[in-house]
Amino acid sequence: MQLYFAVPDTATTHEGVLVRSFLRQCAVSTELARAVKFQGGGFFADGASVLANRRVYPGQVLSFDLPPEAGGVAPQPDIAVQVVYEDAFAVVLEKPPQLAVHPTLNYPGGTLANGYAAWAAAHGHSPVFRPVNRIDKDTSGLVLAAKNAYAAPLLAGGVEK
Repeated sequence: MQLYFAVPDTATTHEGVLVRSFLRQCAVSTELARAVKFQGGGFFADGASVLANRRVYPGQVLSFDLPPEAGGVAPQPDIAVQVVYEDAFAVVLEKPPQLAVHPTLNYPGGTLANGYAAWAAAHGHSPVFRPVNRIDKDTSGLVLAAKNAYAAPLLAGGVEK
């Protein structure tokens, strides 16, 4: 997935702003910026490669590809996942009762996360499960999960029970 951020004309950007500072203003975590720099394809301003210590100016568009992700839990296609809502950044799943949300010492497999990993792989998404909220194993309900590392902190900051 490629993300695009247009540099606005404000008092803080009028004379140009460092790429790394602008990324922070766009809620890109330091960890994600490092992953883009070292494991991804880097940053681009109007399509040209740019380093994090360079300036971007109003009217320019800063872009980058989210780096590939490895890991996640073992996919278990036998665990049905019911998707209630999905967009480019989030997915809402219906969790049935008696199903743990993610693997633990007592439940190393057979969880919603394992079912999600299989569903995500089948749909071409990252298998990494990032639940924004969790509910008890015995409880049924909706679980909001971020589909990528950029969306996770943004969603986590705005969720209320």
